[in-house]
Formats: sequence, structure tokens, C-alpha cells
Amino acid sequence: MVIQGLRTFLIGADTKRAHRTVTWVLAIAGAIYLTYAAVSYLDAKSGLPVWLCVPAGVALAAPLVLAVTRPLMAWRVAWIAALATGTAVQVHHRTPFSWHPAVFVALVVLACVVAARHRFAVTAWAWVTLAVLIAVSFYPADRLPLIEIVTVPFAVTAFIGHRRSRSVAGTPPAQLGTPSS
Repeated sequence: MVIQGLRTFLIGADTKRAHRTVTWVLAIAGAIYLTYAAVSYLDAKSGLPVWLCVPAGVALAAPLVLAVTRPLMAWRVAWIAALATGTAVQVHHRTPFSWHPAVFVALVVLACVVAARHRFAVTAWAWVTLAVLIAVSFYPADRLPLIEIVTVPFAVTAFIGHRRSRSVAGTPPAQLGTPSS
């Protein structure tokens, strides 16, 4: 189960759902803001030339839009972009934050969307990769508290997503708390 979860996490397909216009508008608005925030933060903190800060900012923000239809793919793109841009910030100008704080919040939101839409084994790998991202991107004293902080919304979202998937699959809500055979 763990290996299959890892395989799905790395190369598996996303679940598809229809989404309302509000979801798209919020995702696009968030991505526009995050692009601006990420570009300005990278320009100030990374030492990268502006012509590299712009595509890096887009790479950090675009997963918000991608998450509307493909949250697992969005998490993969966001994780790689965060690792690359966070490294550039840390190498050039050691700061407590590897990204604009709004980008960090967006990473947590993306991981929560994965937790809400995928099985537990895939969700566990999303949490592990989020913890790894925090571990390599922040000061040692900040790592454990940040992992603890992001674990709370992540676990709540995973629990809600798991309950919803079980109730959609036909399990009556009254039996959701009982162990299955």
C-alpha cells in the first residue's frame, strides 16, 4: 500500500471533478497575486536577475490554477518550483523565509487539496514531501514548529476528504466511525 501510494504520488493520475466558476476565479486571482509577490520577493532576496525571477514567480503561482483540475500534478510542480527558488534565496541571502509568506501558505493549501482529493497513502506522501520541503528550506529552530503548524490543517483536510470519499462510495454516515472488515 505504501509503495503503491508512492507510485501514485509520483506518477499517478489525478481525480477529475467539475468545478464552479468561483473556484476558477479564486484560483486565477490567487495566482496573479502570488506571481507578483513571488517575483518581488525573489528579486529582493535571491540575487537572481529579474529575467529569471519572473518565470520563477510564475512557476510558484501557476500550481494554484492547475490545482483546480489536477491537484497532484499541481503539488509536484509547486514542490519542484519551491525547492529551486527556495534554494536560490537561501544561497544568496540567508533569510528565515525561503519564499514570500503567501507562497508558503499556497504550498500548504495545495498539499491540503491533495489530502482532500486522494487516498491516505498518497496523502501521506504529500505530507512527507511538505515536511522535507520545510526541513531543507528553513532554519533548524523553525523546522519542527512549522511542520507541526502545517500538520494540523493538513490532517483535518485529510480526515474530511477521507470521510467524504467513504460516504460518496456508499457507506452510510452513521457507520463511518466503525472499523471496516
